Amino acid sequence: MSKKYVYLFSEGDASMRNLLGGKGANLAEMTGLGLPVPQGFTVTTEACTKYYEDGKRISDDIVAQIEEALAKTEEICGKKFGDVSNPFLVSVRSGARASMPGMMDTILNLGLNDKTVVGLARLTNNERFAYDSYRRFITMFSDVVMEIDRMKFEHVLDRVKQEKGYRFDTDLTAEDLKAICEEYKAIYLENKGQAFPQEPKEQMLEAVKAVFRSWDNPRAIVYRRMNDIPGDWGTAVNVQAMVFGNMGNDSGTGVAFTRNPSTGERKLYGEYLMNAQGEDVVAGIRTPQPISELKNTNEAVYNQFAQIAETLEKHYRDMQDMEFTIEKGKLYMLQTRNGKRTAAAAIKIAVDLVNEGMISKEDAVMNIDPKQLDALLHPQFEAAALKKAQPIAKGLPASPGAACGQVCFTADAAIAAAKAGNKVVLVRLETSPEDIEGMHYAQGVLTVRGGMTSHAAVVARGMGTCCVAGCGDIVIDEAAGSFSVGGKKYHEGDYISLDGSTGNVYGEAIPTVDASVSGDFGTIMGWADSIRTMKVRTNADTPRDALKAVEFGAEGIGLCRTEHMFFDEDRIPAMREMIVSKTEAQRRAALDKLLPFQKQDFKGIYEAMQERPVTIRFLDPPLHEFLPTEKEDIEALAKEMGLSYDELKATIDSLHEFNPMLGHRGCRLAVTYPEIAEMQTRAVVEAAIEVSQATGKSIVPEIMIPLVGEVKELKYVKDVVIATAQKVMEEKGVQLKIMVGTMIEIPRAALLADEIAQEAEFFSFGTNDLTQMTFGFSRDDAGKFLDDYYKKKIFESDPFARVDQNGVGKLVKMAFTAGNPEFKPEVRTEIDGLTPYWSVGDQIGISTDGTKSNYPFTNDATERAATTTFSGNANISSRIYAYYPFTANGIDKVGDNTGAKVDLPANQTPTASSFDGKADILVSKPLTLDSEGQQVANLEFRRLSAIVKVVLKDQSTGAKLADQHVSSLSITTDGDNTLAGRVVVDLLNYTMYAPYYNGSNTVTATYTTNTEYVINGVSGTYLSVYPRLLAAGSKLVVEAATEGYVIKKEIVLSNEIDLETGKITTLNVNLSDEHITAAATGLSLPFTDDFSDLTGNGSAANILSRKDKNGNNLYVANSYVYQYNSPHGLRMSSSDNSGYIVTSELDLSAPFSVLISAKVWPKDTSGIKVTAGESAAITTADLTEEFKSYLLKFDAQNSKTKIRIEPSATNERIIIESIQIVSGHDVTLPPVLKITSETTLSVPAESTIKTINYTVENPTNGVSVVASSDVSWLNSFVYNVDGVSFTIDANQGEERSGTITLSYEGAEAQTISVTQTKPGAVMWETETFENYTVPSTTSYGSSGTFNGVTTGTPQWSYSGCGNPNQANTDKTALANAGVVVINDKYAAIGKNGSMSVTIPGGITALKFNALTSSKGSATVTITANGATVASITIPGNSKSAFEIPTIDCQGYDATITIKQNNQNRTTIGDITWQPAN
Repeated sequence: MSKKYVYLFSEGDASMRNLLGGKGANLAEMTGLGLPVPQGFTVTTEACTKYYEDGKRISDDIVAQIEEALAKTEEICGKKFGDVSNPFLVSVRSGARASMPGMMDTILNLGLNDKTVVGLARLTNNERFAYDSYRRFITMFSDVVMEIDRMKFEHVLDRVKQEKGYRFDTDLTAEDLKAICEEYKAIYLENKGQAFPQEPKEQMLEAVKAVFRSWDNPRAIVYRRMNDIPGDWGTAVNVQAMVFGNMGNDSGTGVAFTRNPSTGERKLYGEYLMNAQGEDVVAGIRTPQPISELKNTNEAVYNQFAQIAETLEKHYRDMQDMEFTIEKGKLYMLQTRNGKRTAAAAIKIAVDLVNEGMISKEDAVMNIDPKQLDALLHPQFEAAALKKAQPIAKGLPASPGAACGQVCFTADAAIAAAKAGNKVVLVRLETSPEDIEGMHYAQGVLTVRGGMTSHAAVVARGMGTCCVAGCGDIVIDEAAGSFSVGGKKYHEGDYISLDGSTGNVYGEAIPTVDASVSGDFGTIMGWADSIRTMKVRTNADTPRDALKAVEFGAEGIGLCRTEHMFFDEDRIPAMREMIVSKTEAQRRAALDKLLPFQKQDFKGIYEAMQERPVTIRFLDPPLHEFLPTEKEDIEALAKEMGLSYDELKATIDSLHEFNPMLGHRGCRLAVTYPEIAEMQTRAVVEAAIEVSQATGKSIVPEIMIPLVGEVKELKYVKDVVIATAQKVMEEKGVQLKIMVGTMIEIPRAALLADEIAQEAEFFSFGTNDLTQMTFGFSRDDAGKFLDDYYKKKIFESDPFARVDQNGVGKLVKMAFTAGNPEFKPEVRTEIDGLTPYWSVGDQIGISTDGTKSNYPFTNDATERAATTTFSGNANISSRIYAYYPFTANGIDKVGDNTGAKVDLPANQTPTASSFDGKADILVSKPLTLDSEGQQVANLEFRRLSAIVKVVLKDQSTGAKLADQHVSSLSITTDGDNTLAGRVVVDLLNYTMYAPYYNGSNTVTATYTTNTEYVINGVSGTYLSVYPRLLAAGSKLVVEAATEGYVIKKEIVLSNEIDLETGKITTLNVNLSDEHITAAATGLSLPFTDDFSDLTGNGSAANILSRKDKNGNNLYVANSYVYQYNSPHGLRMSSSDNSGYIVTSELDLSAPFSVLISAKVWPKDTSGIKVTAGESAAITTADLTEEFKSYLLKFDAQNSKTKIRIEPSATNERIIIESIQIVSGHDVTLPPVLKITSETTLSVPAESTIKTINYTVENPTNGVSVVASSDVSWLNSFVYNVDGVSFTIDANQGEERSGTITLSYEGAEAQTISVTQTKPGAVMWETETFENYTVPSTTSYGSSGTFNGVTTGTPQWSYSGCGNPNQANTDKTALANAGVVVINDKYAAIGKNGSMSVTIPGGITALKFNALTSSKGSATVTITANGATVASITIPGNSKSAFEIPTIDCQGYDATITIKQNNQNRTTIGDITWQPAN
């Protein structure tokens, strides 16, 4: 069968977006929703790709599929293509998978020709409409398909209107339009040399080709590049039956949004025109009406459209942009898509949709384009003024924001104008460091040359200044003080405006509005913080930048470029003095002048960032960038510095380099002039010490050496840094930890990262220079040829705009991996972080004095987050202390140390990507409260434990571990190097002391589920341990287990390892054959099993068993044991021969425990018997009808002991769900959380408070139940001893549902479903038959009454059935029993019996579940006022839901009667009715 390239709308859905394109998928989805969509078909994106692969030709196969789809669409619509009497007309539109509004082409009214236009006129009795449609089609087809200039047709139209004295197109008569059509066809003939095509199928195929071609038109290519849309996606083509908005005043067309796309307001927003087609709405010839006016024009259509709009928004869960047409008073939906919106609207809509319960917080964050967030932080144009303005040129959107000002061509002119009180825009061929001050004073910067990472772009972004770079459309004549574009000149002092978010340049003044961060913006960013796993640092070069970064939530500075500090007018003279110095002494004298400036900047940055990390890059650019290049500037500088022009010119010439980006810069400057590195180090360290002393903050300077390509370079400069830092610390009498790292920005450095990591304490990746050197492009010059690369499809986007993952990304990955040699502390990169994430139910300890008091506070959040709120009860003083996790061990003095006695566990359960959160030891800085007890600062926690990441690297023969999964892993140290145990957390000094109780040199990680191990990768097992220095010569043992192997490696450390507080240390463990041993087969401890997926089927010929990978039995069952499928477990029957399982031989020569989850079969009363050995150690436990865990403890047996499990009594049945056999008696039962109240709630629309009751079996000390909700309208949880009450907000809209989850650490979470009706709806009532009582009786055919849960009084009555008591004692008589309870949920009616209840006021509907035997059947009848108003028969062998959807009791009471008709019984459950009032 050939590949399918064409789909009818009825054959697709929204999930096929990649194939059908966005428009096609949405049309298909709307068709599936039953909305009024003109029918048609979609030619797929794959057909577009094939069109280009086949040399821009549509294959015969695709043509055939188009014709077949056309025939089916004709049949659906009842019209024929080319039929004169009933012509079928279509639109042909593009539709890529990503929305590209206006970028590709559309053709309307296709199928019209000289004959069908006559038929259309006759059919519609509207000749004017027919010829208006024809002239539109000729124009579109000629323009879009045949590429004839559209203006040739527009000139004819304008001429005729002028000659006739008409103002609007609608003034043209039918005769006018006939004449225009003839002129249009003559233009076509003149330009194409052939007559306008009259064959509709030829028109269609040409139109499809034209849409495919438009995928590669210039505006589409530019749009794709701007929006990161790959060129190989292609576009789909949608062929859709035409509906006409230009058929008269009862027809029209429009575009509308479900919310305001400018503000986000929840209100229909849009425009429409009556007697018009879609192009008229946007053409500007007639003024459209607001969508609200449609209510006055045609209220029925408006109401239908409003309902559809609401349906679509709820279906897609996003604001919708919809196109519609009204034809002769009937509404048709032509398109829907997620609407484009402003940045402010995007934020508001996202927050509102979460609050309305339509999307999650995660969806809200992902729905927002990051570029929109950026735009909100910069000035923007007034929306109304921008809409009227036309751009004169377009460059690259290098730095976001909006700028308006007078043109200045030099930095000096910009400074002077700004100081005179004018707003200016600096216009330059390209910027240089000389322009820094002018850029500072300018509102915006416009350059002819340069790309997204050019000097102008980088500096402007750092300043937060609007910038448009690489605007090659403009030609600057600096001498004349003007620039020209599009034949018009703009002089110095003229106003222009720049849009740094789009790259548009406007030749006029457009008013701007300052940035404002709304409350919704803060909400979105708060959600993003709670979801993200990465830390975010900023680029900041000044204290002002640092303060702004902290305000916006930066968690540190990842790059502080020190060269930007030297350009201010009071600093650059000293910098230049240093550069032109002839001797080291002269350079040092100049550097001494710079030192105070540098130190002051660093102090300001440290004060702004407090203890947040700051990475300071030492001087990077070539020195010539600090010197002038123009003669007059050189002369002025020479005079200022007391030098001759020739002397200074010679110095500048000596610094000239043919390729300065690869020249004397970066670490090379520090190698040549180490005194520069000395000055910068002194400035950094002195600043850190002084700020630390002044604020009490702990500051760790991070110094980054740039442009390293050889480890010896780094070592040389690092030695200078360390020596200088040590000297400063000795002078100050203060010891300070400093870190020295490097920026990987040379390919050689990435390749040799393992060598460089020996000296570097962290890596940063400089992707601008790394991209330049990897591609061999200059980022400042690449713009000259990149357009050719785009046009020829070599590149789709600027390689400097984002990291090239294939090439540059590979180097980054290589460096990251190679920079982690075995047992070297992990290189910290800018993408790593150790932010604590709080989990639901976490408890911190609060102390008011740091020495004795100890109060538990519980996390209030309902989801994992980096920041949260804790609540609890405590006697709060003015100062409090906090730690995690809360311990009931208390706060006390241990030896010489005072603090919280916290257990750092030796046994941990990490996840695949993180450590065990319960093993995370954290302490907060003391928190000061004001006199009224109000919090004035947030708790800020720091990690006290160290994290060890163990990475196993398989170097064995045949890669034995390639398909293995690690189930457990441990590390063991020697000597006094304890890693776990009870520690003292000092709350006053926020530190931790070594384990003093239950100290362990071994820490073990056990995965609760198998975690795939990436061999030879960076995945690993994370362990939280006590920080310590493992000296050279120490021994480490690493052990692990997989499903097939045991791993053990002993290592003697050749170098010391510092397991540092709060940091990850990676241990790469190389494993050869000697370290890997095949795991022993057979049964061994510990053993856990849930009886799922067993071998066998339970028959005597194929008994159930569990086997190891070699086929050996671990345990076997006899033929009275069956698989239990809910969802796993075993059912053991018992008669004279009991069902049992027996294990293979186990070494049980030491005490052991058996943990079993089991229950008894309903109505049975048996217990469970576990026998260890042939004749001894029998332990039994009583069972209930619900699964419960039982702990059975055994004394030592022998090394070949078998365990047997069976019912404890004959003729009884039990079900076992899981088993665990472990060594020793130090085992506790896991907690079990049970909900004792209803788990499904139906509530009215009004606000109310409900309570969930629960019990916790085997509770854990210090652990509490935590409630959470997946919707915002279930909230305000209040915890009682055995219940949680919560508030249900009032519902203003449609019926809605939500889920509440109760969690308890170590127990399976439980959920409660809540459904809330819409306002005015009548609540359904449900009878569960729970805990009802049936009076005792001894005679058959007896009758009586009993109370149900819902009905209460009046009571249920029963009659004509057997003895209820007999059913509870004699299972064989159940078929003849009366009404009995089954599982507290169902009512069973015995042979020929019945039960009934009367509902006052009547009911309107009834639902129930029913179960009948193969020989039985039943009837449910509803009577009112003595007459039967509804009934339904339940046939034999039924097991399903039944419903009577409509019941009319005419205001009388309703009696529901359920009668068992003949043999056996009928079981009724979940019977639900809707009261009539």
